[in-house]
Amino acid sequence: MRDRRGRRTRLPRASGQGRPLRYEITGLGTPAVAAVARELNGADQPNRSYDVTQEIKERQGGEDRPFRWQENLFDVLVGSYTHNPSKRNWAGSDLGGGKQIPPGGIGDVTVPGTDPLDRISKKHDIQFWLSENFETGCEVQVQIGSEKLFRVRRQSLVNLEAIIGYIAAALCPQRRG
Repeated sequence: MRDRRGRRTRLPRASGQGRPLRYEITGLGTPAVAAVARELNGADQPNRSYDVTQEIKERQGGEDRPFRWQENLFDVLVGSYTHNPSKRNWAGSDLGGGKQIPPGGIGDVTVPGTDPLDRISKKHDIQFWLSENFETGCEVQVQIGSEKLFRVRRQSLVNLEAIIGYIAAALCPQRRG
């Protein structure tokens, strides 16, 4: 789905009938991704389901363009796919799940973080990807080993939480991210 300017629109938090939607994604960041949007009734019980697998497949692949300078600003501090001396899986603008990803892409979310900074980066990457692709307030269940329910937040809050987490991890190295 694209708007008049050609930008991809976010997936809605409510159906056309105004009922809330809860998304469930398994295999996010992999070719085997499966996704469904469940329309909830008044008792928060699933009423109808819509397969959104193809939409998520397209979105998880990212965009065919180079990174903008502000998108890889932190690479000087945390590394990138080509400069990764700590062998992290998530910390770096073009690194997701241990693989190189394009702008807007997401790596295999079942791949673990290697250290506190990498775990913070993984959580940030998932939340940022969700905020880029779903309306604020959406509930999205992502299968990450065990299911994890996210409520989509604004990107500025996601970024601020990650920065605070990085600072805390640097000041308290024993912290488990």
